[in-house]
Amino acid sequence: MKSDILNEFITADCQALLERCAPEDLAKLRNSSLLITGAGGFLGSWLTRVVLFLNENFSYNTELVLHSKKTPHLADKKNVVSLRGDIRNLLEMPASVQWVIHAASSPDARTHISDPINTLEVLGNGTNAVLSATTRLPALKKFLYVSSGLVYGAENTPAGRAKENAVGGPALNTVSSVYAEGKRFAESLVTAYRSLYKIPTTVVRPFTFLGPFQNLEKPWAMNNFIRDALVGGPIRIFGNPENLRTFMYGTDFAWWTLKALTNGATGSSYNIGAAKPFSILETAKRVSSAMTAPVQIELCPSGNPLRSDLVPDVTQAETMLNLKTTVELDQAIQRTIAWHKLQGTATR
Repeated sequence: MKSDILNEFITADCQALLERCAPEDLAKLRNSSLLITGAGGFLGSWLTRVVLFLNENFSYNTELVLHSKKTPHLADKKNVVSLRGDIRNLLEMPASVQWVIHAASSPDARTHISDPINTLEVLGNGTNAVLSATTRLPALKKFLYVSSGLVYGAENTPAGRAKENAVGGPALNTVSSVYAEGKRFAESLVTAYRSLYKIPTTVVRPFTFLGPFQNLEKPWAMNNFIRDALVGGPIRIFGNPENLRTFMYGTDFAWWTLKALTNGATGSSYNIGAAKPFSILETAKRVSSAMTAPVQIELCPSGNPLRSDLVPDVTQAETMLNLKTTVELDQAIQRTIAWHKLQGTATR
């Protein structure tokens, strides 16, 4: 069956990850309970699969409590508890929960612009609801908030590498900033709860990613390049082709997040992303080269010509958490293309 083939594909990725990383690095998760909000999203899907792989192959016996608007994938698996509902209405968590990863939000810019008030409410009220429920957990070990690299607010100029101690913020006179500003406010809520209720909290700020479980129709360059290539091209570049991005594969994203959860310092923030930047044009060329026959690349003048770099400084994660990227860009592109070929979902 197709689903079996897709599961084997993800299992192979998890196996490759654990061949490069030490399973004992996450030993604190053994025989404990982990709640993940936004469990049906890209990060939630990868977190679930990595933890289940640890359960099945390294006797972790970690209970997964998955919260999502819809029934999360793998809800019928052993050690998985499914919770459904709007994150803003979350009142209680199972008393067994010891670890919390709050990743519920949509990074789709189209949603932020078309429904900005709801976007802010989910980020603010949703985070407040999760934090409030967390205060009533009797054996909480860590609350980890998944923020965004956009909180630095330097996406419209070449800003070099964003560091965790950078002071700044997104422009407040444009609706396109509501997601970034909502994330900043949510981080402030995390700080307030840590101060008032002494909750052990850590924040991660993700940058740019790729891999299975991402929708190719989402408005991100890499997704659209792969979609264009799969339907025969051309690969279309809207905006400045010299913009810089870094791209991290889903397994690394999950591993870095879990390492920050279990080993990150309370009150600290960590950037998550690959260290090596590539221009948008170079990225498109690499996608083209990954196809059986190279695909034409087309520069479209209708995009935003302003320079917009988004590159993290990941020194803290590398040195304090002993993290490294295990999947390089070309391999990540090849694996992502192979996944979507198996799914057969690419359309234009």
